[in-house]
Amino acid sequence: MVLDRRLARLLSDTISVRDLCAMAPKALLIPATFGSAAAFVAAPQQQQQSLRGVSTAGVQKASHASTATPAQASNAFAATVTLAGAAVAVGGVVRRRARGRASAVARHAVGIGINGFGRIGRQVARIAMKDPEVELKLINASYDAEYLAYQMKYDSIHGRYDGTIEVDGDSLVIDGHKVALSHTRDPADIPFAAHGADYVCESTGVFLTTEKIQAHLKAGAKKVVFSAPAKDESHTIVMGVNQETYVSSMQAVSCASCTTNGLAPLVKCINDKFGIKRALMTTIHAMTASQPTVDGASKKDWRGGRAASGNIIPSS
Repeated sequence: MVLDRRLARLLSDTISVRDLCAMAPKALLIPATFGSAAAFVAAPQQQQQSLRGVSTAGVQKASHASTATPAQASNAFAATVTLAGAAVAVGGVVRRRARGRASAVARHAVGIGINGFGRIGRQVARIAMKDPEVELKLINASYDAEYLAYQMKYDSIHGRYDGTIEVDGDSLVIDGHKVALSHTRDPADIPFAAHGADYVCESTGVFLTTEKIQAHLKAGAKKVVFSAPAKDESHTIVMGVNQETYVSSMQAVSCASCTTNGLAPLVKCINDKFGIKRALMTTIHAMTASQPTVDGASKKDWRGGRAASGNIIPSS
């Protein structure tokens, strides 16, 4: 990926903050999900420890930094970039391709399915529809085709979909490509096999363990990518950090949290080049769907009950 090449260059050249900002994508340095401040103390070169071999638990620890919000931010963008990146790591869903020249080898598009058509699922669908090496086969969501088409077409943060979306019975026709729909809460009943959806984006936020995605596999999925941190020891992939730790025998991987994806690649650059002895990070999360628009009640988190647009208190 482009990100990999940029990271490689960062690790081989002397860098400045200006170089880092110029070379890294906005999704990496300024994820819409949160603002973070980190203080780093450089360690001697010989004491460097690469994050490339970091364990799943180590990657996941950063994912628990949490919530409060600037009104302008949206946690859709960084999380979606995260999920698209993890899909690349899992079994070659999206392969590297040469830019500016046509490929001499025709590749068969990989069939994918999406379970859960919320903010992440919809952005994954948008990304998939514009990637010639991926073919969106199936979307499993609770709502009818008319409303799903509306949700796909309009987004308050990312704007209107750059393409055509129509309804054909209980299917969506996106950019002329027919995408089947199903409407079940039981993953075992989702027709992944019938529609050729080998790789599944699990974006309901419910099925986040290897045990819970056994129903997906029985329904025909070959690989499952969690759009959130796993709730068991499932392997975690952060693109640009440890994607080479994926092995083909893995049936499910997590693409970590938005916080982890925003912080870990930058930390890796600094750690690999200079070394990090100690680090401190503070996160202020964007508003999420669990927060009220006006002050309300929240027994779980009192501050979480405050109006989202005015609540910038970090809490977890």
